[in-house]
Amino acid sequence: MSEDLETLIHRYLEGLATDEEIRRLDERLRRDPAARRALFLAADQDAELRRLLAEERHAETLRRALPAAGRRWILPAAAAATIAMAALALILLRSRPAPPLPPFDSFIASPAPAAPRPTAAPAPPTVEEPSRPTPPEERPAPEKPPAATGEPSEMVAAEIPEEAVAEPDSSSPLPSLPSRETPRASDAPANGETVAVVARLTSISGRVLLLTPAGTRPARPGTGIAAATGLETSESGTALLRYPDGTEIKLAENTLVERLSADGRQIHLEKGLLFVSAAPQPHDRPLVVATPQARAEILGTRFTISTGADATRLEVDEGRVRLVRTDDGASVEVASGFMALAAPGWPLRAMPQEDVDPVKVEAAIRKGVEYLRGKRIENRNGNVLIFLTLVHAGVPDSDPEFQALLKDALETNLEYTYQVALTAMAFEEYDRVKYQPRIFQCAQFLADNIGPKGQTRYGQPTTFVEGTPTTATAAPKPAQKTGLKVYDVPAAGLRGPKPPVTRFIQVKQKRPGPPDHDHSNMQYAALGLRACHDAGMRFEPALLKLIDEWWREAQDNDAGAKAEPLTVDPPPTNGKGPGSTKALATTTVAPQGWGYQKNGEPRGSMTAGAVGALCILDYLQGKDWRQDRDVLEGLQWLAKNFSVTENPKVGDKNYYYYMYGLERAGVLFGTETIGSHRWYREGAKVLLERQDADGKWNNAVNTCFAILFLKRATRPLVATGDSVRRK
Repeated sequence: MSEDLETLIHRYLEGLATDEEIRRLDERLRRDPAARRALFLAADQDAELRRLLAEERHAETLRRALPAAGRRWILPAAAAATIAMAALALILLRSRPAPPLPPFDSFIASPAPAAPRPTAAPAPPTVEEPSRPTPPEERPAPEKPPAATGEPSEMVAAEIPEEAVAEPDSSSPLPSLPSRETPRASDAPANGETVAVVARLTSISGRVLLLTPAGTRPARPGTGIAAATGLETSESGTALLRYPDGTEIKLAENTLVERLSADGRQIHLEKGLLFVSAAPQPHDRPLVVATPQARAEILGTRFTISTGADATRLEVDEGRVRLVRTDDGASVEVASGFMALAAPGWPLRAMPQEDVDPVKVEAAIRKGVEYLRGKRIENRNGNVLIFLTLVHAGVPDSDPEFQALLKDALETNLEYTYQVALTAMAFEEYDRVKYQPRIFQCAQFLADNIGPKGQTRYGQPTTFVEGTPTTATAAPKPAQKTGLKVYDVPAAGLRGPKPPVTRFIQVKQKRPGPPDHDHSNMQYAALGLRACHDAGMRFEPALLKLIDEWWREAQDNDAGAKAEPLTVDPPPTNGKGPGSTKALATTTVAPQGWGYQKNGEPRGSMTAGAVGALCILDYLQGKDWRQDRDVLEGLQWLAKNFSVTENPKVGDKNYYYYMYGLERAGVLFGTETIGSHRWYREGAKVLLERQDADGKWNNAVNTCFAILFLKRATRPLVATGDSVRRK
C-alpha cells in the first residue's frame, strides 16, 4: 500500500480527513480494487482495536469499584490481556482472506461490509471476529470518549435498525463526519458493534424503498440512514428525513435520492422533487443537493428543488441558495421568492418564481392523463396528439395505452399537416434515433406541402414519403444540443437525455404544395420542421427562406401602432444580478400581430403561434431570434393584449389551443416575462381552476393542450453564438 493511500485511509478512519482528502480517497477507491481491500482491512483492524480498548476501559471501571487489596492484579492483567489480544487480532485479520468486493458505485463505501441480510426484519450488521471473547451479560455502558477534532466516524453503508443506532451529536448543525460516539446501552447491538447514521427516516407514506450497497428493501419509519444509502418513492409514496440539527427533507412522489455522501452533507437527487427546510449551516460546509445538472448549496433556508431528464429547477421560499451549474461551473445566488433553472441552453439567472404549487400541477396532469385513457380523436389531429401528450407527461412506454397509440402513430397514413407535424414531434421526443425513418417520412411530407410562396394548409399525401433513405447525404457532424425538457414536478417514467443524432439526411422538395394557406396549419408545420431538424433532417435553405418571408409579409402592419418599451427576460450573457428587475431586458417596438390568414384581424392564438414559428425559422437558419424585430413586435402585441382567461380578440374560441401557443412563444423565445406578465404562473393558476372533476378540460383535445402547457412541453432553442456551453 502506498504511503499516500495509507495516510488517506488513516485520516479517514480517524475522522481527520478534509473534504479534498475524502474526494481523493473516493476517486482512488472507485478505480482501484486493491485500495478498497486495503480500506476494508484497515477498518476491520480499527474496529477490533477499538473494541479491545473499550474492554480495557470496562476493566478500569471494575478496578475502581473493587477494594484496593482486591484490585492489585486487575490493571496489569487487563493491560497484558489487551496487548495480547490486540496482537492476536492483527495477526488473524492480516492472515484472513480479503472480503469480496461489493459494487462500488457510491460515494465512499462502508469500511466494514455488512453481512448478507435476510428478507425478514433486518438485523444489526456483524463482522467476523475469530477468537473473540464473549462479553459479560451485564455491564455498564462504556464511558463516552472525549470529542476529537473532526468528529471521528465509522461509516456504515446499510439500513440500520433504530435500536442499533448511535445518534450524532445534535448540538452541531450537521456532523462533519458521522459520529463514532459509543451508543447508549439500550441502543447497542448484541455483538457490541457501534454504528452511526447521518439522518433518520421519521415518517413515510405509501411505498418507499431503501437503497443500500447490500440491496433494496422496503423502508420503515424510524430507520437510521447511513452514508451511501439512497431512497426511492413510488407514485403514491412520500418520505421525511430529519437530520440531528433539525434540517428536514421531504421526498415527494416518484423521487429518487440515489445516495447520501460519506458525511451526509450531500444529497444526490437523481430525479423528482425535494422540499427542504434547512437549519443554519456552517458557511464553509454547506448542505448540498446535487443533481445531474447542478449543485444547490444551502446555508439555512426553505426551498424546493426538482430534476428531470435535462433540467434542474430551484425555488427558494426563505433564505438564500447558491445554484452551481455542473457543465461549466457558472453559479447564481437565488434569494427568497425567486427561482432558477440549470440546464444546457437556458440562462442561469434568478427570476421571480411562479406562485403555483408544483404538487397540484402534477396531480392535475395525472388526472388529465387518466381521463385521456381510451379516448380517441376523430379529426385531422388524429390520435397522435394524445400520444404526444402521454410522451411529455412521462407515461411509461410499457403502458398498454402508450403501446396502442405508438402502434397507431407508426401505422397511420400521413395525410394532414397537423397530424404529420405532431407525429414528428412525438417521435423526436420519444426516440429520435430509433424512429428516424418515420421522422424522415414526416419531413418529406412537410417539404412537399410547402407552396410556391412558402405557404401551407391542410396538406395532401405524397408518394415520396416511401423513399426513406438508408444513408446520410449530408456530411455527418456532432449533433447540436437543441434544448432541454423542464420538469416542474416529477412524473412517472421520466426518460433520460435524448440519444445523440449521428445520421443526417438531406430533405429535398419533390413537388410544390398547394397555393392555399392558413396560419394555424403553418405554425404546426414549423413545429414539425424543428422536430425533424433536431432528428437529423436538413432542409434546403431556399425552402426555409420562402417560409420565413411568408410569415414576415403576413404580419399585420398597423401604421398607427405606437412603439413602446417591451420587457422580456435577458439573453444568457446579460443580467445585472439575482432577481433584480434590472436583469430584465427592455426594447422599444410597436405591437404587430398575425391573423388566421394573410391580412386577417390579429388574434392571440395566431400571434403566439407566429412568434414561435419565426423563432424556429431563425434557429433553423442560424439567426438570433432574440434580435428579430418581427418577433419582438409579435411579443409586444401579446403583451398589450395579454390574457390567460381567453384567446385575445376572439374570446373563448380556441382558448386551450391559444394557451399551448402561448407556452411555445415564451419557451422558444426564452422568456418567463411578456411585458409585465409572468405567463406560466398566471396561466397555470387559471388552468388548475378550470379542470373538471373527472380530470378533463372540456374534451380530449383541450385536455392535451392544457397538459402540454402545464408540463412546459416545448424544449427551448439554443441561441446561435450564446455563451452557454452546449453538449
